Amino acid sequence: MTYTSWFLIAGAAVLLGTAACATPSKVFLTPQMVSCGTAAPGAEQPSVRVVSYNIRSGLSSSITDIGDVLQSLDADVVALQEVDVGVKRSGRINQAKVLADRLGYQYVFAATIKRGGGDYGIALLSRLPIARADRIDLRAGGAFEPRVAIDADLCVDGKRLRVIATHADVFPWSATANARALARHIGQTRGKWILVAGDFNATPAADAPRSIESHGLFDLVGRLAEGPTFLGSGSPRRIDYIFVDHDLLAGASDAGRLDATGISDHIPVFADLKLR
Repeated sequence: MTYTSWFLIAGAAVLLGTAACATPSKVFLTPQMVSCGTAAPGAEQPSVRVVSYNIRSGLSSSITDIGDVLQSLDADVVALQEVDVGVKRSGRINQAKVLADRLGYQYVFAATIKRGGGDYGIALLSRLPIARADRIDLRAGGAFEPRVAIDADLCVDGKRLRVIATHADVFPWSATANARALARHIGQTRGKWILVAGDFNATPAADAPRSIESHGLFDLVGRLAEGPTFLGSGSPRRIDYIFVDHDLLAGASDAGRLDATGISDHIPVFADLKLR
């Protein structure tokens, strides 16, 4: 066994020991749900901009800087990873609410662990009315942390757009298990106009993103804007994704990566879609 292999195993053991001390959290914050109604006759095909952004709890800059980036993107839907709510290190604010209020949006927050007297997890911000929001626990053996997904229906001119936001684990085996659990969930509840957005902690050739693609979803950022999205650890690589189904792929007009360095250790990715 090489020195590098021993080093990686030792590092994983330390991380697992740290993770074992983390207390899982089931906090799930949602707004009041609405009915989507019906589309107006002869209405134009609605356009939607989706963003995924790992904000590192604002620790690389500030939550104000994160808000500036999101405001410049002018998205309809934002999937956020590494979000603090009531955590000491980030001033005990509800970061999901602060960012949603800044944009004038609603938000859903799903915690994964207790941290610093508060909760830490993922969020979904939406300019569009929210008709449904569920928390999906993504189980994986030997994971660094518990992981979840937010599965929501958003109203777009009488139609329902299904958005799933997630953040897979840092270990390759558990990131793959998270993605496979999510793929099974999607397969059991399949419909039209489905997208999955988040940080999968894996490059495009790895098993985690391939598990999502194997269920008929397409890596839109990879098709239209390939390039690194994680800039930390001195090894830039793409680990952030927006996957769409065939119907949304047909209406995709653009996808990209915003050059917002220094705000987080990730940069945001976005996609512009029409619901045909």
